[in-house]
Amino acid sequence: MHFRVTIPAVPRREPVLDRRDRAILAALRAGKGLSTQPIARDIRISTKATRTRLLGLIDRGFVAGIGSGPNDPRKCYVLTKPAS
Repeated sequence: MHFRVTIPAVPRREPVLDRRDRAILAALRAGKGLSTQPIARDIRISTKATRTRLLGLIDRGFVAGIGSGPNDPRKCYVLTKPAS
């Protein structure tokens, strides 16, 4: 019995941040932990779109969510690393 493993040698690049992602990071830089609604109001998009973008930023390691659980209405978001 044999098996083969193929590992691609593709270099990883830092994810590209678009204008709205940079606006979210700027809003978080100005505050000390903000919830979704103030961020959405600051960058002028819906709270649902803001939440989706925040989840993407969390997945990429730029932002962390602080709250008692995933559905905590008082969850705040903070920066975890500087954006380039």
